[in-house]
Amino acid sequence: MSYPKFSFHPLRFLLIASLLLLAACSGTAINPAQATPTPIPLPAIPAKPTYQVQRGDMTRELNFPGRIDPAIKQELAFANRGRISKIYVRRGDAVTKDQLLAELETSGNGYDLRRAQADLKIAQLRLDLAKLQAPQTSAVNKINVAIAEQEVELAQIAFDEINAAYSGVRLVSPMDGTVFSVSILAGGMAEANSTVIVVADLGNPVVSADLKPEQMSLLTVGMKANIDPIGRSIPTVEGTIQSLPYPYGSADASSLGNSVQVALAQPPDQLGYKIGDLVNLSIILEKKTDTLWLPSQAVREFEGRYFVIIQDGDTQRRVDIKVGIIEADRIEITEGLAKGQVVVAP
Repeated sequence: MSYPKFSFHPLRFLLIASLLLLAACSGTAINPAQATPTPIPLPAIPAKPTYQVQRGDMTRELNFPGRIDPAIKQELAFANRGRISKIYVRRGDAVTKDQLLAELETSGNGYDLRRAQADLKIAQLRLDLAKLQAPQTSAVNKINVAIAEQEVELAQIAFDEINAAYSGVRLVSPMDGTVFSVSILAGGMAEANSTVIVVADLGNPVVSADLKPEQMSLLTVGMKANIDPIGRSIPTVEGTIQSLPYPYGSADASSLGNSVQVALAQPPDQLGYKIGDLVNLSIILEKKTDTLWLPSQAVREFEGRYFVIIQDGDTQRRVDIKVGIIEADRIEITEGLAKGQVVVAP
């Protein structure tokens, strides 16, 4: 019996040995046992908080800062632009009506105006003297009085002409009062129609606050306000809106601007307030009792429309709602929901 002959080839032997060695190093077995991988735990998804529609009281308030200010004050400005020549008053000075407060540099020396004032005064005195001369019923006396009246008229015209020439460069007090502020210096420049001196009546301070038109439109004269001091240990006091500028009230807008004035229930000095003190004002615009509401975080809003997601059994659905009073932490629900319904937060 003969067997087939096999030839031994060294390279073929090395190749087969290498393959067997690689298989052993890779852990490959004839019957490999595949290990089951450990599953990675998924993070737990927290349940969204839910809220119930409730009933309660709601209040809509307007809050804004203010300042203790004079009730009457006049802001004064030069009609022309120029360099300040003289300032005759300082902050806190008492002034009388028509008193000269400041003036700009001019080409004139001011003597012509003083001369016109003196001429007018002399003419008025002559008229007074003519009226005292006896007999007052005589024809001569009547003529003298008529002549004196015309002299007063001529002197007044001369004074008015010169005064008009100076009106743009001189500031006079429009009232008896106190210099509330001075914002110019001698030698400095003053812009036309820019406030440089404020004269005020300090006898009856009020709370003054500058508001936007949309805020002003919410207010009416006679509304009550709570006034809280800022940075001072003074009790809260009640006040009443006493004036609003036109068209929100009847006050002259030129004197109030965008300001609302609130009168205090007691004199400010008796309460410890001083001119310039800062305060916070709170005015109740609307108050409702036993109305539906939700926490602010439960209500969603998109492009001016409000809606919520309510839990209805095992399902959720969107419901459009209408809102009323909006407070810092809650919103009134006027339509779309009922008490006890469950709302899912965003």
